[in-house]
Amino acid sequence: MSMNTNTNNEVYLVSVTNIEYEVDNKELPTELEFQVPASLIDDENVDESILHSVEEQIGMVTGRCFRSCSIEKKKIDSNVSINTSSDELTIGEANEILSKLSGEHCDAETANNARAKSGWEGVSSYTSKAYGTPESEPAEQGIRDLLTDLQHTCEALDLDFNSLLERATRDYEFFKAHSIE
Repeated sequence: MSMNTNTNNEVYLVSVTNIEYEVDNKELPTELEFQVPASLIDDENVDESILHSVEEQIGMVTGRCFRSCSIEKKKIDSNVSINTSSDELTIGEANEILSKLSGEHCDAETANNARAKSGWEGVSSYTSKAYGTPESEPAEQGIRDLLTDLQHTCEALDLDFNSLLERATRDYEFFKAHSIE
């Protein structure tokens, strides 16, 4: 591998579209977007290094091999926000908001705040592992990716994800309506 001359702040914003899988499954995503630290990319073989990252990302997100895809890449400074909408909440912003919530189940009002904080701690732990430095990533993306991986977890454990999601939604609605511990 050649010497890498990229700075710590540079990343490649990678957009993968038209993903075709080796198996037909309409539930698999046909588009993905993610960042790759430029420090992990071989300067002399950028396209090959990006393709390797795409293969890993598609495998991690879907658990499947793909046949073909279209790849666009753009090198950016990671200190610059890449949000497509100024209204999009980032993981860093969500961390700031939810860190102010109480983790105590003292009364009806704080119990739901504690539940929100506990849920976010799970998302935060997941996104740190999955993305490395996720602060500028959209919070919705982190939650979506975690839910996707939880579906894979349920499949591996022979659990019905949709049934669990329905039960969780009923519990959420109950706690929200009754504001109880």
